[in-house]
Amino acid sequence: MKTALLFSLFLLLLSPDVSAQRKADIGFYAGTSYYMGDINPYKHFYSPGYAVGPIYRYNFHARSSVRLAAFYHTLKANDADFSNPLQSSRDASFSGNYLDLAAQYEYNYIPYKTAFRRTPYSLYIAAGFGYHLVLSSDVPANNHFTIPFSLGFKFNAGKRLSAGVEWSPRKTFS
Repeated sequence: MKTALLFSLFLLLLSPDVSAQRKADIGFYAGTSYYMGDINPYKHFYSPGYAVGPIYRYNFHARSSVRLAAFYHTLKANDADFSNPLQSSRDASFSGNYLDLAAQYEYNYIPYKTAFRRTPYSLYIAAGFGYHLVLSSDVPANNHFTIPFSLGFKFNAGKRLSAGVEWSPRKTFS
């Protein structure tokens, strides 16, 4: 319920800018999230959960933009899933639902505009700052700041539609 309220509030606050700004893009993210840290130090895509949320991007020009995002996602990990004897004796685990808020500067390697035929795709990088909110968890709440990094590929998927693939780890401070 909280997630639906936050998502609606986010879209409501941004809707006047979207209709008035031709330089702005609004979109939706859907993908997976996974944990890497003390319990899982090396295994990518271990125990993936889902991640969804809105993205708002303001394009300064064809190479740079600033974007805001709010991703609702799940994370979980368990020492019992690994064969390390130290982890077996520690027997730590967690699972929960989270909201990741991020503001990032995005740089396109190839000048890119949605629905522009001359440059229908681009590789990009992004970095910024964020905040990770614990919505529910089986461990005590530990909200914290993050540094999101992103590497992605975007392309025109129609006259007014773009799509992309992105990998976006977060450096956390918890």
